[in-house]
Amino acid sequence: MKYTDHMVTGAGLAVLSDAGLASLVACAVASERGCADAPALVLWAGDAEDGLVREAAARQAELFNLPFAAVTLPGCGRGSAPAESMLLLSAGYEAARRGARELVWPVQPGGSEPGDWPELDHLAACVDRALLVSRLVALDAETHQRPDFRISTPHVDLTDRQMADLAADLGVNPQTCWWWGRETDEAKRESARWTGLMQSYGLVRV
Repeated sequence: MKYTDHMVTGAGLAVLSDAGLASLVACAVASERGCADAPALVLWAGDAEDGLVREAAARQAELFNLPFAAVTLPGCGRGSAPAESMLLLSAGYEAARRGARELVWPVQPGGSEPGDWPELDHLAACVDRALLVSRLVALDAETHQRPDFRISTPHVDLTDRQMADLAADLGVNPQTCWWWGRETDEAKRESARWTGLMQSYGLVRV
């Protein structure tokens, strides 16, 4: 596991960023919740091959003048449940080590229509994973002095339309998301998921 810092912080709040729209929204909210003595920390965790995503997460942090740190996990991959658990656990320990009592995990698997809710088993798995990893991190409080550490999932039950509405209320710029202007298959899927909604809320023009 390798740590890199753009700025050292004693944050009381951390955001686990994947540089997507939900992470961008979480950064905007965290910037309002933080304070001068303990600004919110933006934390990225992933494989070294995800350099474009890491750079986008750093840019989003810079946009809100928030400290940024990266945790590199060689060979962890993305997309599988075990990889997600590994990322969340590593991010949780790093957030607690840096003084955070709360790690915001902006996971948001919802669909595009108001009635198109996340698949309940997936939603429940995300909530359970956050709770279990919270307990694991808090269990080792002697190493980080954060026995009250928790991982929150404020966006887990939002549809895509609700997320777009929240993004519009906060006035965030979706062009800072990792997928904007990228030509990979995954980036195109994310662009197709969000661009129409962003247009409908006046956040982008294409």
